Amino acid sequence: MKILAISWASHTEVNRQIFRVLSAAYNLEVTIIIPRSINIDGVPVGCDPYTIEDIDIIALDVTNGNPRFNRYIGINSVIAKIKPDIIFHEDDPISLQAIQYGLLCRVHKAKLICRTNQNTDISYAYEIKRLGFLKGALYAGMKLSMFWMSRRLISHIFSISEDGSSIYKKLGFQSVTKIPLGLDEETFRIDSGQRERIRQNIGVDHLIFGYFGRAIEGKGLHLLLEALSKLKGYSWSLLLDESIRNSNDDYHQKVNGHLKQWQLEDRVFFFKADHREIAGYMNAADVVVVPSITTTGFKEQYGRVAPEAMACSCLVIASNSGTLPELVDDAGWIFDEGNICDLADLLKQAIETKDLLSIGIKASNYARKYLGVNKQAEIMMTVFNAHAILREKRSI
Repeated sequence: MKILAISWASHTEVNRQIFRVLSAAYNLEVTIIIPRSINIDGVPVGCDPYTIEDIDIIALDVTNGNPRFNRYIGINSVIAKIKPDIIFHEDDPISLQAIQYGLLCRVHKAKLICRTNQNTDISYAYEIKRLGFLKGALYAGMKLSMFWMSRRLISHIFSISEDGSSIYKKLGFQSVTKIPLGLDEETFRIDSGQRERIRQNIGVDHLIFGYFGRAIEGKGLHLLLEALSKLKGYSWSLLLDESIRNSNDDYHQKVNGHLKQWQLEDRVFFFKADHREIAGYMNAADVVVVPSITTTGFKEQYGRVAPEAMACSCLVIASNSGTLPELVDDAGWIFDEGNICDLADLLKQAIETKDLLSIGIKASNYARKYLGVNKQAEIMMTVFNAHAILREKRSI
């Protein structure tokens, strides 16, 4: 079976792992199209090296603009040359790209399968509330129009959340499967050696809380700091990415102000790590907190820090924003988003818990079994095979 994956995220090497697994474990012919360069804060950033990969990768230039309207230059000829059985569009089905690939699938007798991160309503009411009447009505109309054009061209949609699945089913699209953004089990695993090395380096033998991922308002780091400020009578430390103290970003400055205001600076250890190295710091931590909050413009779409930390045997304490409760399930602890008192109570309970190790082992087993890249690949292959068989029957 030939799979052509079109993946914006695979601009970064770590996000290609799912395609490596599909190729190696299921003997698929996988080709990935990635953007040669993307703009991050207005600065063009080239893709990670791909010539040494053991899967075929083609880097193409992308037109500028809104992701729902941009396109890969030269992709039509690539599709015509490869003649895939399935085009897997890893980005939103509500886009001109999805319509383009759907039409090409009709020409080449292939199937189009998309993935969505959508977890907020696709409706006039929601967009007007979020953006105001004129802009919201125009944006909702544009999204709904593109969906009505693409829905007949798409064979299947993978959704990373229950909200996303529900949204598309309400719109009349029934062929939807929930799927995890699979963590790399080789990287995110229990590693006592890394744990001891890092804890010795920072000189800590008591409980360590960890906060990983982006520091933006919607991720709620300021709420974690306020909750921790109520627990200064206990022995604990906090791991934070060093970019927080080295940035002039307004939110980062707000966080640094809180650290000083609540006299938490001597409790914090700043670290620098890439996506693979961060697993060592997750192993060093005992408890990882994901305190996301839902705002007008933000609702936690996934929160992959949670399953990655669980796989490293951390107790994860997460808010009930977006998809987080689905990920954590009963392998971690959930609190009402924005409720600082509830969060502080759970942090205190974690400090006083004597069996964090057993909780962590349970969390690791759960995350690696149900939220890993191998589980993601298994679900994808079930759908790919079903549509490949259907395609063959229709071609007879």
